[in-house]
Order: sequence, then C-alpha cells, then structure tokens
Amino acid sequence: KSKEGDSIDEGNESGEKVNLAEVFLSYLQYNIIQSEKSNKNNDMDDSIRSIYSGVLFHSSYGKSCKGKDESEVTAMKSFFDACLRYELVSSSTSKIAKKRVGADKKKKRATRQANNDRICKLYEAAISFFRGGGGGGFWRVAVDGYQRGLQNFKCGM
Repeated sequence: KSKEGDSIDEGNESGEKVNLAEVFLSYLQYNIIQSEKSNKNNDMDDSIRSIYSGVLFHSSYGKSCKGKDESEVTAMKSFFDACLRYELVSSSTSKIAKKRVGADKKKKRATRQANNDRICKLYEAAISFFRGGGGGGFWRVAVDGYQRGLQNFKCGM
C-alpha cells in the first residue's frame, strides 16, 4: 500500500501506481457484461452485488474519498454510477418480468422493497463517500447530484 491513498506500488513491473478504484470498476463492468450474456441472472446478480458490497460496505476503501488522489476519486464516481445504473436497470427489468409472471403479491412487494432499499443504500453510500473527503468544487457537485438522484428515486417509488 502506498502512503498516498490506497494505490498499490508493489508488484507492478513498470513502477506505476495501480488505481484500485479502476480495478474494482473494471471487474464490476466485466461481471455486468457477463451477466448480460448469461442465462443465470440470479447468480450473476448476487455476484455483482457481492463485488460492490465488498468495496462499498465491507471495506474502508469505499467509505470516504479522504486520502485518495483525484484519479481514484474519479474512478470511484464511475464505480458508484455503474452500480446505480445496474440496480436501476435491474429493478425496472424485474418489474416488467414480475408483471408477466404473476407471482404472489407478497413476494412481488418484498422483491420491489429489496430493490428499492439497495438503490437507496447506494445513493446514500455515494453521498457519504464524497462528503467524507471535504473539499468542494466538482465533488460537491457530485454530492448534490446523488442527493437529487436519491430524492427523485424516492419520489418515484
């Protein structure tokens, strides 16, 4: 681990820092692409959620932008955006499929609530991440954008 942020210096032959946020983002995007190709959607959904949950909720890396350089914070913005886009698309696709299947109402309601909770939790994690680093400017705009997104999502629920 380097002293600046959470990039890795060791093990890289070129001596360049490895941006962990870019690695997380690439891995997430790879799995999203694989899920689109796969018929095992539930397994892939769990895999994708496991990736972003590990980064955002089960490690210190995803808690705050404090101590990260600009390229890491920029990659984390893309990571949050990819997670939200995935869940929002997954949620709307799920709603369409559930209408056709005719599952019982309690199960539909529980699934919809779980989807909504995941999306709200992602918005809240993004807001917390960018607030945690202090500063202003672009990252303040990111916080405002996520707050608006959360508000709009809650109004549409």
